[in-house]
Amino acid sequence: MPEINFCPYCEAAQHKLLHCKEDIFFCKACSRFFRFSDISITCERCKGNLVKSDFDMPSGGTVFFCQKCKKTFPAKEIMGSV
Repeated sequence: MPEINFCPYCEAAQHKLLHCKEDIFFCKACSRFFRFSDISITCERCKGNLVKSDFDMPSGGTVFFCQKCKKTFPAKEIMGSV
């Protein structure tokens, strides 16, 4: 499980978060439960892993590319499918 550094609701620091079970956390600062889990997004063509490109689009948008087939995807396309 990836590390969570702050509460998504009140932005309290990591030491204020209590890991309850699996992907459920409790924030001692704002007294809210929340779920935090990994999602896996793969290339629609070859099912390879997507990673962030070092180069952005000319308009400033973020680009992801498949490590296997090298196809590129704009971030808007990926975030729209999540």
